[in-house]
Amino acid sequence: MKPLQTAGLMLACLGLTACVSPIQKMPANEAILFGNNQFYEMPSYRMDMSSKLISMGITGAASDKDAKQTEKFNKYMSFFGKNFVFNGTGVFDIANDQYQLIPEYGYEAKNVNARIRFPVVLDRKAKLLYADLSALDGIVTNIDNAGKYSRFDLSKLPIAEGTDKKLVDIMRKYSQQLLSKVPADTIIEQPLTADDRKLRAVRKLQFDLKPQEQLSTFPVMLDEMIAAIAPGGAKTENELKTETEKIKNEFADLISPESRDQYTFAFNRAGQIVSMRADSNYLITSDQKAAAPTSNTPNKKTGMTAIETPPSKAPPAGFQIHFVTDMTVSDIGKAKLIDPPTAQNSVDGMENIKGSLIGESFSKKYDDTLVDNTIEVAPVTPAKKAKRTHKKDH
Repeated sequence: MKPLQTAGLMLACLGLTACVSPIQKMPANEAILFGNNQFYEMPSYRMDMSSKLISMGITGAASDKDAKQTEKFNKYMSFFGKNFVFNGTGVFDIANDQYQLIPEYGYEAKNVNARIRFPVVLDRKAKLLYADLSALDGIVTNIDNAGKYSRFDLSKLPIAEGTDKKLVDIMRKYSQQLLSKVPADTIIEQPLTADDRKLRAVRKLQFDLKPQEQLSTFPVMLDEMIAAIAPGGAKTENELKTETEKIKNEFADLISPESRDQYTFAFNRAGQIVSMRADSNYLITSDQKAAAPTSNTPNKKTGMTAIETPPSKAPPAGFQIHFVTDMTVSDIGKAKLIDPPTAQNSVDGMENIKGSLIGESFSKKYDDTLVDNTIEVAPVTPAKKAKRTHKKDH
């Protein structure tokens, strides 16, 4: 899909506030494919993500006694799990060929609000990677450089030029293949919310994908990714296919067929995805024949949204996890790095690590090992030759 098509959609309604965007007229399945493709064609943008646990726990207790213990265990698992925070911000400055990822982890409760971030910046032009390890200053970085980025040179890595772009193209190719399999009659139009309108969304669609469907593309996609990273590697093409197929089958055997991912995409007038929600509910069990759920309903006692089985069958033994991931896209065409690295706020990464408590410890242990493994050999003194005598033996 050419960037010109995106520009065409954006100009189609320029100055006409009451007009209908072409994305609104597209058949639902075509709109999803168009929006997904535009995700890879967008100019600079910012992406914010958050993931929240809804519930998790063990299923399929063998007896009433076990059921009570399991319910208690699940109650506590869900309680603590819901307090964990998993957020992330990504900035894709396409114009300057710079990319930033800021993952955030934390735990929240009434009297607790702990967060930790590890911003990373890739500068493709300069072939540099910056990592802000300030959360661990003095432990893994030199305390004299507190608050600074650690800078790593990527030019010496054995990775071919343009490999990252090849990987993006591979992901685009297989995501398009996967979404093209969604039946048009299963896609549901959703009403826009106030938050959607703040993002200037004009249409919202919802559809389901089975983990098995997503796993079906996994072996070939992974093979192509490995080939892009390490062309002509030690393993043959057939060996790679065998290994990736094995991984796919192992996952497929663990994830119950009744597991599902429910996706909701919201599009702006240009057909770009401005928000996405993935509602994932997985049942992991080795007893696939026992799993036969009919719906997802919350447990009144624990609040846990469980995969429910017909009354005639007991829930299969396994582990169920339900979580939701939300993503919003903003600053399209004008996003810039947050706290960008400079020569003044960055230092050599390896030297920064060596100057930390852990770095010094490892360096000292390494040096000590070298000394301990060195066998000192005393210099050999040549034996003195016996003096000759002219005296005859008597």
